[in-house]
Amino acid sequence: ASAGWKDGSLRLWNLAAEKPLQTDLKEFKDVVTAVEFEPDGKRLAVGVIDGKVRFYTVADGKLKEDKVVPVKMDKIAAMRFTPKGDALVLRMLDPIEDKLLVITTDGKLRHEGSYGQHIEGIAVAPDGRHIAVVHE
Repeated sequence: ASAGWKDGSLRLWNLAAEKPLQTDLKEFKDVVTAVEFEPDGKRLAVGVIDGKVRFYTVADGKLKEDKVVPVKMDKIAAMRFTPKGDALVLRMLDPIEDKLLVITTDGKLRHEGSYGQHIEGIAVAPDGRHIAVVHE
């Protein structure tokens, strides 16, 4: 498990042992707004309010930064990996209406759409062919 904090820190947890795996990683200048493990659990995507997704390799309970993917908007509010782990569905906060982006893990935009004033939830089908969006 992982958790991000308003102070820009991130912590990994071992759920079986019910304890943190490492002290807080405090390298972010802005608020950590979303975290999501790849389906195979080998990498962690971290969304920061500055609009960047940072990918970390998770090994032996430690995080090692892989790459940073800038997104064309800021304020990442939530994210979900596709089942193959090759793309992320991102909920982006916008003053008028939230946006939904689908980007590949190397930053290529696959889809962009507006789905109402405020997106409440995102689900990705197990086969990766459909996305469900709940909005106001």
